[in-house]
Amino acid sequence: IKKTLTIDEQQILYMKYSQKLSWKDISELLGMPEGTLRSKHFRLVRKLRIEISNRIEEGGMHHE
Repeated sequence: IKKTLTIDEQQILYMKYSQKLSWKDISELLGMPEGTLRSKHFRLVRKLRIEISNRIEEGGMHHE
């Protein structure tokens, strides 16, 4: 799945979930308004859901 994400998308996920930074901190680090960041995150999560769903349907991922 990482191959389907842009560098910006990877950074957002890393900062939010690995580093556990706030939206405010991430927006300051990336130099973008917090609202824009949240919108990007919303679209990113939707993109990941679709990608994961497609892979499951194709048999590329297994739910255990």
